[in-house]
Amino acid sequence: MDNPYLSLVLAARNDNHGGNMLRRMQAFVDSWIFQAARYNLASEIVVVEWNPPPGRPSLKDDLRWPAGPSPCEVRFIEVPKEVHDRFEHSDVIPLHQMIAKNVGIRRARGEFVLVTNLDIIFSPAMMRFLASRKLERGVMYRLDRTDVANNLPESGDVDELLEFCERNVLRVFAREGALDAEGLPMVIANDIFTKESGLRLGRGWHDIERSDYDSYRWTESEAELRFERPRDASPRLLLDLEAGPCAGNEPVSLEFVEPSGTVVAATSLVGRAVMRLHIPPGVTSGRLLLRVRGRGLPLLLHPRILNLRVLDMGWEAAPGWMHTERLPLESNGAGEPVVRVLSAHEWQIQFAVRPPPGVSLSRLEVQVRDAAGSAILKVAERTQSGEHLVTLNLDFVGDGGDAESSHWLLETVHTKPAFHWPLSHDLYPGGERIPRAAYMHTNACGDFTLLAREDWFAMRAYPEFPIWPMHLDALFCYSAFHAGLREEMLRDPLRIYHIEHSTAAGWTPEGEHTRLARLQSKGLTELQFPEVAKWINLMRRFNAPVIFTLDSWGLADANLPETSP
Repeated sequence: MDNPYLSLVLAARNDNHGGNMLRRMQAFVDSWIFQAARYNLASEIVVVEWNPPPGRPSLKDDLRWPAGPSPCEVRFIEVPKEVHDRFEHSDVIPLHQMIAKNVGIRRARGEFVLVTNLDIIFSPAMMRFLASRKLERGVMYRLDRTDVANNLPESGDVDELLEFCERNVLRVFAREGALDAEGLPMVIANDIFTKESGLRLGRGWHDIERSDYDSYRWTESEAELRFERPRDASPRLLLDLEAGPCAGNEPVSLEFVEPSGTVVAATSLVGRAVMRLHIPPGVTSGRLLLRVRGRGLPLLLHPRILNLRVLDMGWEAAPGWMHTERLPLESNGAGEPVVRVLSAHEWQIQFAVRPPPGVSLSRLEVQVRDAAGSAILKVAERTQSGEHLVTLNLDFVGDGGDAESSHWLLETVHTKPAFHWPLSHDLYPGGERIPRAAYMHTNACGDFTLLAREDWFAMRAYPEFPIWPMHLDALFCYSAFHAGLREEMLRDPLRIYHIEHSTAAGWTPEGEHTRLARLQSKGLTELQFPEVAKWINLMRRFNAPVIFTLDSWGLADANLPETSP
């Protein structure tokens, strides 16, 4: 066939890695080939079979293959044991994943090359997008990974498999971390809001962090907030906010944006402050996007851009002095009016005033003072004879509006001492002169990184360190970005589904302890994140990629056997 539009590259060996491997790989093969035919996607699957285990069939022979013509070609490239044995740690690392993927990239024929893994299912929307041939050169395509249960349907029907994936989501791996099945931050105890508040975080919030004094969440440049205001809660949301170290000494701009894109409230923040977001009383539920714009200076030890953290949020409660038990039910004195409190609840006090016998009131003046004695409300009105009913509504009213005002407002209630960031978050020296300090989406990037073939070649693909491959694909993403490639995030409904496997076979939140114990038992090391941060800082400093491979990357000089099913 002619050179395909898209090449899929993956590395594997028939060793049941992760448990039930053949079944997971069969689901990948079936779903891709079936959908490639359905959407007429000219493609190829390039499987690099690295160091095949002795005494077991090749993957090609252990998998089922559809009969008849297809717009998808399948190629198996074998890296034999004698080639594998040239690399360090060949006795304890049976598959050098990134080197194997480089072998496939080097030999891919597609105009674009998508590096993935053997247990990935592509959603119909993703297949239609790829078949539309809208991919661009100079772009690195990334997306979140959606994990699904591994009790796959037995029928082998692809439509049933796709429906199963859609209905059996376990978690989502986004840039900010692992999210729940709905793609939202995990609900945890002692979060920055209470469960009874009706608040829920959407996308753009990092995992909660705790110090000796506070719990808090960092935000991305856009963080979604969902709310269902309880019936007895006021329409005012208090937020304890602090500008992060990456803001430097400059203000952070904050905007609350409706789903329609309308900015409903905006302000700026320096240091730490409690802010009050006034929501129109008629708006009892909805979704808001908190848009954060700060200086974005780089940190020394982590690639995250930390412009804002949120330490607490909740609906504003009425002051304690407004409760009935704290107000006099009746007060009088010689020749003074009798005052009877009728009710006192959220932001409203109602009382009756009856003048002494034989006395009429022509004018009634009421003053409300705070604990410091400052007048916060004054009311004066003309009266008539008899008992007078007075209602004080202390609720916020928008400019020129009434109690049903549709106005939004974001205001500072009071400020707090700012945290001294260099104690824990050192800025990169000279970071203000760094033009491209970006936080890339590298979470689960080994399952989906898509570039034009010529861009892969310009970068010489992945680093070929013969170590446990953690973070090597992330290093490539930062190199590609600093070579001038634009990171483009593909969003729902463009999805990849990753079939769950046993712990320690790859990174999962639950299996991390087991994975590390396994590495230690084998005497293996991996690239630690502080070392990754050093490489990223170097690229940021010079605004240039680090190329980790030679011209012979991907075993360019090796004559490797190739077969097709």
